[in-house]
Amino acid sequence: MALRPKTERHGTESPNVTTDQMLDNLNVYLDKRLGLRKCHDDMCQRYSIKHSESGQWAVPNIKMAYEKTQRLWTNTKKDGLSVILVKQILQHLQKCETDKLQCEIKAEKAKV
Repeated sequence: MALRPKTERHGTESPNVTTDQMLDNLNVYLDKRLGLRKCHDDMCQRYSIKHSESGQWAVPNIKMAYEKTQRLWTNTKKDGLSVILVKQILQHLQKCETDKLQCEIKAEKAKV
């Protein structure tokens, strides 16, 4: 994807990507950069966290991991765990929104 120059000095036009594409790209980068795969697996094993097929954790597990993360003193460990928790919370919020929309659709269909 080639960037075209803007009128600003040394400026380039923003890439033509969706927010979903940006999120996917940044997720892949963070997974590699922070070693999140190993960190995620270690966290699941250490705290006995079970997850669904989609990789989503239950809310009590998220809260428990958050509590444990807040007690960490070293930032290097806390960084990776914090990113994992942010991802889990975002997945949970997205699922809640999707479930809400599906309920609204079912209610509308039931009216018809």
